[in-house]
Amino acid sequence: MKKSLFILFVSISIHVSAQNTFPSSGNVGVGTMTPSSTLELKKGGQGIKFLTGTNTSGYSLNIGINDDGINFKNNSTVRGFNFINEQGNLISILPDGNFGIGTNNPKAKLQISGRSSNWDEITQGLSTGTIHLDPNNTSNHFGNAITFGASDTSNKNAQAGIYVRSDGNYGTKMYFSTTDSYATGSKTAMSIDHKGNIGIGTANPLAKFHTEGQARFGTSGVLTADWTYQTNWGGSSNKWAGYIGFNASRNNEDTKDHYKGTNKYTSKGVFEGSNYGFRWLYRNHNNHDSDGQHQLTEFMRLANNGNLGIGTTAPDSKLTVKGKIHAEEVKIDLSVPAPDYVFKKEYNLLSIAEVQQHIKDNGHLPNIPSAKEMEKNGVELGIMNMKLLEKIEELTLYTIDQEQQLQQQKETNKVLEDRLAKLEALLVKK
Repeated sequence: MKKSLFILFVSISIHVSAQNTFPSSGNVGVGTMTPSSTLELKKGGQGIKFLTGTNTSGYSLNIGINDDGINFKNNSTVRGFNFINEQGNLISILPDGNFGIGTNNPKAKLQISGRSSNWDEITQGLSTGTIHLDPNNTSNHFGNAITFGASDTSNKNAQAGIYVRSDGNYGTKMYFSTTDSYATGSKTAMSIDHKGNIGIGTANPLAKFHTEGQARFGTSGVLTADWTYQTNWGGSSNKWAGYIGFNASRNNEDTKDHYKGTNKYTSKGVFEGSNYGFRWLYRNHNNHDSDGQHQLTEFMRLANNGNLGIGTTAPDSKLTVKGKIHAEEVKIDLSVPAPDYVFKKEYNLLSIAEVQQHIKDNGHLPNIPSAKEMEKNGVELGIMNMKLLEKIEELTLYTIDQEQQLQQQKETNKVLEDRLAKLEALLVKK
């Protein structure tokens, strides 16, 4: 062993100007006469240089330059460092600093190349500080993935990850999966397509936010929409707070607002100053423009003052309905007292003659609005029902009074009949 070292360092001693020692036994020193180990190389300046053939400055390796510690230096601007096994390059470092694993010609500061069914290489992205995963695809299928594994106490493995699938140069989608993205029957938890659409529970989002299934907001959650501007729809200008559509798409024009879809019902929220609140609209299949788009008709509105209108755009009460109402039962809280006061002694009950004169003069019962008033102002059910009940109770009193008069008349008639019978009996005796 020492003889081999002796021959080696004799061949390189032309590069060493210090004193050397090559004893037949003991430590070997190059550049020192007192080596402290089996082989000690000591030299200031450029350290140790290995040259190939007659090359004096190109393909070389310097170890230990000045006081910089351990340095590997290649003077070549063409060749770098290669770590090689029988199958080829394992690691390559080029003169420009590119580092390659599995490739001898890395194109980025870090490039990892390999072959599998789903990915090919990792390279630096187009922007500084980015990493690019490049798939080896010849057809549309799942690309690279970053996966995360876990296991429970029973050693059952779980996997989730982020991966890419391309439907063409610009049809790229990113998927977030809670299962192995390449396993049979795996499902996508979330996806983002090249249009910026985000899908939860669907791999094909059709809007900026598309969810398949139920959505729930916590106690502090709220769904909001920014203002958008729409001209000449039901007024000189409108500001739209947003809309909610069911199987429909929105298409704004300068003078109309349309929806396209396969279902006939669509709801939308609209707000403008003190005029509008929320509107609900439906699509009329028989009312459409020349371009085939169906116009919408408003069927319900919740005004910003809390009034709800059905069949009307101007609700003037908490519930305003233009049309018929079909209900099994309606309960009305009274805003006026029930007319039990009619049966009190101090109640001023008009005589039949007075009622008759009022009807003759006004054409309607006392304390009941006229037909013109009801047509103009409508009928308040609670108040009107109490007025009608008042008239029923008054009619009851009239009926009781008439019954008493009839009873008295019967008694009078009975007395007269008895007297008449007695007179007839006296006449018969004579």
